[in-house]
Amino acid sequence: MKRILLVDDNTDLLFVLRAELERKGFDVVTSTGCNDILNMVGEYQPDLLILDIHLGAIDGRIFCRQLKSTASFSHIPVILISADVDASRDYSLFGASAFLRKPFGLALFVSLAQSLILLDDSSLEFQQTA
Repeated sequence: MKRILLVDDNTDLLFVLRAELERKGFDVVTSTGCNDILNMVGEYQPDLLILDIHLGAIDGRIFCRQLKSTASFSHIPVILISADVDASRDYSLFGASAFLRKPFGLALFVSLAQSLILLDDSSLEFQQTA
């Protein structure tokens, strides 16, 4: 079973996304912040990380860059999510594989997650348009 780590400070969104991903057969762990996320990634070994950009005092893009600069985690594809339209412009500069602007449809979300997990090199570039 493929594993997904989902990090967002919106607990309602976490509940909905987790339920949909589990319904599609994924093993999902959620977190509401990045405080100990490197340890979570190390312990859980996700096949995909879905990360909100605005996590209180922590910028998910900076964490993504840190994750991608760690040799043992650099292979993990990352989807950055945010309601911030400007964030879509530079997501790849931080090492993310994709960006989704909130709100997004569940079908699009699951399809993107499935695509990234199935890719060998996680080189898919995807950006939601309007």
